Amino acid sequence: MPATLPDDRFGRLPKINKAGACAAQRITEIPVNDLLIFRGESRVSNIVFERFKEAYRQMAKVARYRPAAPSDGYGNITVELNDPDDLEKESWRYAKKLYQQDENGIFEIYGCSNFSTNRALVYVLEAAKNLCAGDDDAALKLLDMAITDIKIKEPSET
Repeated sequence: MPATLPDDRFGRLPKINKAGACAAQRITEIPVNDLLIFRGESRVSNIVFERFKEAYRQMAKVARYRPAAPSDGYGNITVELNDPDDLEKESWRYAKKLYQQDENGIFEIYGCSNFSTNRALVYVLEAAKNLCAGDDDAALKLLDMAITDIKIKEPSET
């Protein structure tokens, strides 16, 4: 029987999924040069952290999206795009922040919705909630809805 979280944030109790992460896996964190070293109860925490780093590297490679890269404030990355050391540092920073958010069960999103894709944003947010609750099938359907909505987006209001 899967463990559940003590609160009901999303209308049902989320399950601790196959990764075994979330509030059920508490670890000791030691900051070292803006990196995290994990020690303690299990390797699960390290595996989750490494998966977050890998996701960052894949976003950089496939989508050319690097949210933890230093920028000039205008969307221009200020480090060498092909430097593996920079990418590794970014992936550590990103994974550290995301891991802390995952442990707290509260994820940060900044900005306002774009009118022409605001329905897609709703579907993506609800998909994320379903992924946290372990309902992968619902998440996939919602993400498909978001993709469809983005492809047929309405023109922005003028």
